[in-house]
Formats: sequence, C-alpha cells, structure tokens
Amino acid sequence: MLDQEKDRDAMLKSLNIMQKMKEWLRQESIRVAEEIRLTNIDLNSCVMIADHSGSFAGNLRTPLEQSALPSVGASTVPTVPTVPAPPQALSTNNGQFRSRVPRFKKMSTVSVATAVEEPKSVESVAVRRQEGRKVEEVKEMKKTVREVKQTKERERQHAKKVPQPARRSPVPHPEQTLLQAFRLLSTDDWEKKVEGLNSIRRLCTHHTEVLLPRLHDLCLAVTKEVKNLRSVVSRVAMLTLAHLFTNLGQGMDPEVEGTAQVLLQKAGEANSFIREDAEMALSHMVLCVSPSRSMAALINTGLKHRCAAVRASAAQHLGVLAEVVGSSRLLSGRKELTDRFIHAISCFALDSAQEVRTHARDTLALLASHPDIIKMVEKFAPKRDQNSIKDIINKCQCRNV
Repeated sequence: MLDQEKDRDAMLKSLNIMQKMKEWLRQESIRVAEEIRLTNIDLNSCVMIADHSGSFAGNLRTPLEQSALPSVGASTVPTVPTVPAPPQALSTNNGQFRSRVPRFKKMSTVSVATAVEEPKSVESVAVRRQEGRKVEEVKEMKKTVREVKQTKERERQHAKKVPQPARRSPVPHPEQTLLQAFRLLSTDDWEKKVEGLNSIRRLCTHHTEVLLPRLHDLCLAVTKEVKNLRSVVSRVAMLTLAHLFTNLGQGMDPEVEGTAQVLLQKAGEANSFIREDAEMALSHMVLCVSPSRSMAALINTGLKHRCAAVRASAAQHLGVLAEVVGSSRLLSGRKELTDRFIHAISCFALDSAQEVRTHARDTLALLASHPDIIKMVEKFAPKRDQNSIKDIINKCQCRNV
C-alpha cells in the first residue's frame, strides 16, 4: 500500500512540474514576440541612446506598455511548490479492522476453580509421596531385570563366539574314575596323562558333585600339566580347564587366581596352537566365573608382566569382561570393581606395546558413551595419566557421534 501511494505522489509531482514549465515557456514566447514587434516599429525613429541605461526604446514606450511587459532580466524558472505528502494509513492489515485496545498477555493457565481450590491436606501429600516412591521402586526393579537380561544375552552371544569343548560320555563309577585320573596324572607317560585328563573332562561334564570336594587338588594337578613341555599334554590340560570353567561356573572362583596365572603365561608363547587354546580357556573363565574374581586374576598377573603378549591378552580379556558385564555395572563406583578396572585399563591404554594399547582403547571406546566415565577416570585413574585418558575418551566419543 505504501509503495503504491509513493509512486502516485511522484507521478503527480512530475505532472505539476511539466504544466508549470509549459506555462512559463508560453509567457516567455509572448514577451519575446512583443519585444521584437515594438523594436521593429520604433527602430527608425530612435535617434539617441538612453543616458543612464544601455537599453533600446527605453523612453519610446508609454508607461502603460512598460508596466505591461515583463523585464527581460527578471524572468526566472518558476519554482515548483512543495506538494504535501498524503497522510500514512493507520493500519497496514489490508483493510481489516484492528482494535486499538491494548491486549493483555495470558499470564496463567490456571482456571478459577483451581485458583480458589483449598490447599491439599497433609495426608494426601503423604499418600502421593508414597505412591511416587513405589513408582520409583518399580522402575528400579524393571531396570535391574533389564540389565540382568542384557547381561545374560551378552554372555550367550560371547559363548557362541568362543569354541565350545567337545562333550564326553558319562562314566559308570565316578568316584573310582576320579581316583584313577589322579594316578594317571602322577605317571611320567604322556599318553596316560592325556587319558587321565580326558577322564576329568567326562567327570566335570556329568558328575560335578564328585569333583567339588577335591577341586583344589584337581586344579593343581591340571595346571601342572598345562606347563608340560609336551604340547599335546599342555593343550589337553587347557581344554580340561575350559571344561571346568564351563560346567562348574562360580564354583571355580577360589581357583581362578592360580589357573589364570598359568593360562596367561601360555598366552604369551610363540606357538600359535598353544596360544589359541590358552585364549579359549581364558574366555571361558571370563564368561563363567564371578567378574570381580576374573578381573582380579587378569590384573594381578597381566598388568605388570614383562611380556607384551601377556599384557595384550590381559587387556583383551578385560575388554571382553567389560562387554559382558556392561558399562552401567562396571562404572557403578564399587571399589572392588570400578577402582581396579579403571586403573588397569588406563595403564594398558598408555602401554609401550601397540597391541596392548589397541585392546585397552577399544575397551575405553566401549565405555565412552557412559555419562560417568570422565568422573570415574578423575576418581580412580593415576593422576599423571588422567589428561591422556580423557583425550582418548573424547576422541572415542567424537568417533561414536
């Protein structure tokens, strides 16, 4: 609207200027023509020049003619009068009516009935708080059940990846078979040793109740054969330990420290077959025994070990433990679990060996999505390593985003 009115004002102004110019040109042409006519008439009779001015025919005209003609030097271009601009429209809403009454903002959505409602009684407030507590307890229970289900699902997924030991047939007399197995392991014949280890595998698959009373002696005998220089005996002994972890589960908790130490030693050997069997037995240990026990065994043996392959195996299985247990439980702040794990994984992440650093940083990338990871690092990691660990976690978070 305003643009159209401005255009119209400009057009009217230009038309007024043109009309004024036409009128001025008409008057000027009439004056010049009259001057020429009078000059031609009086030119022959003019004999003298005016004394005080240099103009012709100054005294030949009558006073009436002189007053009628405009002066030659006085003609100027007429000035265009300023055209007043039209008043601006009060409203710019396309002709719609707009009220000038000020509108008040809606300060509250509370109705009158709610505003005049009497305060709630103390009993109703207590009831509501009790209901809120019950709702929170139900949510916590659901969360716990969900975490347990997720942990079991992760354990099943990892169990699928780990090679399962072959199942053996049951024995008719388990007590006598156990005594015979001890006698076979005490001999020097490697074939009889293998036969005794296979008997133990059959017993732990079908007769676990027979093994539990003598579990410590049995584990000492088996771990002794893991160190056997004959590779066949050593591999069968590691397979027997995998059977024990799988079938006895947390019943093997008291024996985890000694067995993990021997297995980690074997994981650092150059023979790839022995190393693979040791890794399989360690994986069954992480999946089946208590997380705190397996973590302590891995850290106590692998953290300060001189062999880089042993440290790499310990870091790798700590990552498997973190994936099985879950970040929420692992970073719960418990001293026996979170403290040792964060300290060990921080040391592994800055290890001199690249393979150790790779396994540890993969574990930190797994935990980087947890909201309390930085706080736990500041609390439990070595102070000299905290800035480096935070940088690694920040890079992992950026990569995950």
